[in-house]
Amino acid sequence: MTLLGILLAIAGVLGVVGVFMGIIQSTGLIGDPRLWGGVAAAGIILAIFTRRPRD
Repeated sequence: MTLLGILLAIAGVLGVVGVFMGIIQSTGLIGDPRLWGGVAAAGIILAIFTRRPRD
């Protein structure tokens, strides 16, 4: 699950960058930077809360 969180965070950051650089069309739901920011935030939260505790 930690790896999934990291991948979600990376996808969210790339989505935000893609919207602002014009790579992703800025119309519709996919073009909303709040969606990508939410994906990145969910990935960060998932990665933090599912990591293994250190011994």
